[in-house]
Parts: sequence; C-alpha cells; structure tokens
Amino acid sequence: MSLKAKLPIWVFITITAVGIAVIILLIQYKSSVFGEIKLQSIENAYWTKTIPHKNVLVETNLNCKDSSNYFVISKDAEDGMGSDFLVKYKTNKDQIIPCGYIVEKTDFELKNQAATFFLALTDNFLILDRGTAPPPRVFIVYNLNTRKEVYTGSYSTPTSIKNDVFTYWRPTNEKTTNENCPKLSEYTVNGLGAEIEAYVSIDLSNLVKKESGEYRCSPTQ
Repeated sequence: MSLKAKLPIWVFITITAVGIAVIILLIQYKSSVFGEIKLQSIENAYWTKTIPHKNVLVETNLNCKDSSNYFVISKDAEDGMGSDFLVKYKTNKDQIIPCGYIVEKTDFELKNQAATFFLALTDNFLILDRGTAPPPRVFIVYNLNTRKEVYTGSYSTPTSIKNDVFTYWRPTNEKTTNENCPKLSEYTVNGLGAEIEAYVSIDLSNLVKKESGEYRCSPTQ
C-alpha cells in the first residue's frame, strides 16, 4: 500500500503545501541575494573608475615624484611618444598631493614635448630626457621657480642627483685610440663607434660644472 493511501488526505495536502511554500521562499531568497551582489558589483566597478574630484577618470599610466617644494605628475603623451608633465607647487614640504593629472590655475604644465621622458627631480629643478636613440642622450633642465628651460646637454648613464647637483657621464671631443680605449677594435669589428666620456657634475642653481678627472671609453651607434 502506498504512503498516500496510508495518510489522511488532509495530511498529504498540508505536506504538499508546505513543500511548495519552502520552494517559493528559496527562489525569492536566491533572487534577492544575487540581485544585491550584482548591484554591489556594478557600484564597485563604477567607483573604481572614478575619483571624487571633478568626477575625473582615474588614469593608470601616471608616474608621480615628490620633492620638498614640488610634486610632479607625468603621463604618457597621446601620440605615445614621450610624456606630458604637470608640476604642482607645495605650500609646505609635508603637503600630500594626490597622484592625479588634474590641471589647476597655479600648475606648470609641459605638454606635447616630443619624445621626452622623466629623468630626475631635485629640490628646485626638473630634469627631462629627450630622444629615442641609444646613449649618449639629451637632458633638459627646467627651473621650476621661474618655469623656464635653463640648460641642455648630452649625457650617458649612470647618473646621480643630490640636492640641486646632477652628476653624469658627458661625451668629450677627445680622439679615441687603443691607449685610451682598450676595446676600440672590438667596437669597430661589431660596427660600432667609440667616444671618450668624462664624469662631471653640474650645480643647477648656478650652472657651474666640475670635472671629476675620471674618464671612460663607451661604444656608440
């Protein structure tokens, strides 16, 4: 004899109704939970793309540098060749400035600089690298107080910076020989040139250069 036949009809109807009610509640709960998760996901996706400053989109190609007096933000140029630069002036050395490329009235912007890249930031000067060729390359110095370009020269790495003094390898006009360039033949066989470089420093505050007396021979293309 089946279970349905053993039970009174009202008991069977009650059990069936309870089962249907539980199924309906489970469906409603699933819809509510997953709907809330979906809404939260949409909200999270929106807020990760925006920042609460003039509703400007966050950019992922930013590079920010900080000094005691300035905050420099660089981003990839629109043409893909080089960078644009935005200099913000700090009211005190401990001021915290967000890393966002948002141009304001007091800012200094260097835009559409052909094949120009960040090289170094001193207390008062911004040093940029220009070019796409192998070393030696060109460096450009901007005085951030006057907002003017104050110096241009050629350099090779490695470089160093301390306060407003920039130290680097500078090409010279000295003729290369087997004596001052032991690898000259090796460079020549491989289709390269060679030049003598001097290790020098320049005080950007007065543009006075000092020779260290150290030299090296480097390959060139």
